Amino acid sequence: MANVNAASGLRTFENGGVLNIVDGATTSTVLNLTEGSVKWKAAMRERIEWKDRGVIQTPGEGDDTPSDVEFEVFMGSVQSSTELYQLLTKVKSSPDGFVQVFTSVVIKLPGYRGASTGESITFGSCWLMENVEWEPGSGTSWAKMKFKLRSASAPTMATY
Repeated sequence: MANVNAASGLRTFENGGVLNIVDGATTSTVLNLTEGSVKWKAAMRERIEWKDRGVIQTPGEGDDTPSDVEFEVFMGSVQSSTELYQLLTKVKSSPDGFVQVFTSVVIKLPGYRGASTGESITFGSCWLMENVEWEPGSGTSWAKMKFKLRSASAPTMATY
């Protein structure tokens, strides 16, 4: 029997992980991510569950579902055109009735702290799926913004 999910491949994003948003030829690295906030869910086909005379049967495949990527950052500037908020909420330069789509969102997970190699998870053709969520800071925390992006396809896994 083959082993899966072996300890030699365990990863943690907080050990130097990188989140990039690619818009054409421009790659933006997202900084000041809050600990534990980078999450993703891969696309798949819906499951059509059914019973035959009370007995659960093997589910069928339904419609495609999207991939989702979400993350939270400690809020930087919001007014500058080069900031994360402006990048993700910008209106297309040539409006055509469709939303702004980014080339990809890439999550890089290093093999270990300080490693220059690891694994990447790439979501192609992503868009902002809902309004940016903002939360004020307090005496012991910075203000935060939460972003959720969506892709119509499953992520591509690779090494770097």
